[in-house]
Amino acid sequence: MQRLLAHGTVAIAGELRARPVVDAVRGAGLAVGQRPPRLPGTASLSPTPLVLLPPLTPGAPARFAVFAVRTRAELAVQGPATCVATVIAGRLLYRSR
Repeated sequence: MQRLLAHGTVAIAGELRARPVVDAVRGAGLAVGQRPPRLPGTASLSPTPLVLLPPLTPGAPARFAVFAVRTRAELAVQGPATCVATVIAGRLLYRSR
């Protein structure tokens, strides 16, 4: 779970089958959604950033990640290891050193 948070993961998509996985996802506060029907191939960690969550809204719990890049294209090239912070439900759950 810590590695997912270190890569800026704030939500996952797909069916969770194993009880320990369900418990870990719930405990971390990750959002769970359905996998978009148009993505090709099997489920995997995406090599390019996907933004599947609704935008931030006033009054809603904060759920976002901060990356040390200037553009989404740069993030796709440099990858999720550029994550410097992950916030879920208004709590800072990961901060790089």
